[in-house]
Amino acid sequence: MDLSTLSNHAQIQVVIDGTFQELGFLNRRARNSLTPVYDERYLKIAQDDKNVACILTTEALSPLIADSHPHAVCSKPLETFFDIHNFLLSTDFYSPGQKTTISPTAQIHPTAYIDATDVVIGERSIVGPNTVILSGSEIGDDCSIGPNSTIGYDGFEIRELAGKTCCIRHGGKVVVNNNVDIQANCSIAKSVFNAPTTIGEDCKIGHMVFISHGVALDRGCKVGANAVISGSCIIGQDCWIGPNVAISNGLNIDSGCFISIGSVVINDLPIGSHVTGNFAIDHKIFLKKMAIG
Repeated sequence: MDLSTLSNHAQIQVVIDGTFQELGFLNRRARNSLTPVYDERYLKIAQDDKNVACILTTEALSPLIADSHPHAVCSKPLETFFDIHNFLLSTDFYSPGQKTTISPTAQIHPTAYIDATDVVIGERSIVGPNTVILSGSEIGDDCSIGPNSTIGYDGFEIRELAGKTCCIRHGGKVVVNNNVDIQANCSIAKSVFNAPTTIGEDCKIGHMVFISHGVALDRGCKVGANAVISGSCIIGQDCWIGPNVAISNGLNIDSGCFISIGSVVINDLPIGSHVTGNFAIDHKIFLKKMAIG
């Protein structure tokens, strides 16, 4: 979509026209995105980021943007950005509106609810009693979705806009790859924007887990019961996330990490980390502190 096309639907002035494919914020997984920038500290980051195709900013910051970089100006970039998002929700920008397809080899419990559009369920997959699969959800082959789970509802994206606290509507997807097991009473939120919430192949997810919008869980991860993975986290391959773990938003958890039961993670973790505690620290350091008393 072109910025100039948006000018017919949003209060923006196009300075240099450009084309974008997604909406997104800095340091997220969006590609070729339209991104709001309303603080000078982030202008250079936005211009250097190859994933940012167009910038939405203020008239005061516009002269600081390189002459060749597509951008538009408005008085309140963040509010206008979400106005644009809400407009695009009414178009096919996020959702093509295609008829749901369910493999004839899939087993869908009679009490499950499957949206009529933009759902794909692959071969031999099982959807349990009272489970809800909403528009924008793609379930691969040989998956199992346990009873009372919800795939594809909105996550908890809260913003102060125009003097009101708003729950932001979501337009993205959930992609569950092949051979994933999701046990009972789980919730996996779809992404706010285009880059989907992703569950990698061979992941196993325990009872009452919540995986929020925009999380990318790589293949072979195990997530214990009652764990919470907050929005936009990137989780590497073969990680163990124990029961009752809470992971803060926007973190990068590298491959092979082991997060002990009940841990609260607020920092990125390098490859092969083993952490424990609230707040989580290296497991061996945790044990020494416990021994000292």
